[in-house]
Amino acid sequence: MISNEIKERISKLYEVKDVVKFINFMETIVLIRNTCAHSGVLFDFKTPKGISAIPAITFENRDRHSLASCIKVISYMLGQISNNRKDENEQSYRRDSFVNIKKNQVINKNHTK
Repeated sequence: MISNEIKERISKLYEVKDVVKFINFMETIVLIRNTCAHSGVLFDFKTPKGISAIPAITFENRDRHSLASCIKVISYMLGQISNNRKDENEQSYRRDSFVNIKKNQVINKNHTK
């Protein structure tokens, strides 16, 4: 058992001032890790509990259960560890999103013919 004082110190290191929100973020990361490690399906992944909101993370359409929201939490936490890692993740996310949009446009154009 970790004391509340230690939990507060750790959460502040990651710039999450509320310990309950920090624990929620860690539970989200563990849930994603376990899903991946045990061959779970991610394409339609939804968290059973909503992800806590903090000003530093903007959730799309206020959806705090989606895989995209989980990825934002992981990116935020990695960014607190290393700015280089955060930049790499954001660039990769933008690139992958752009590629998927392009692929979907091609599929839609071919499908409507």
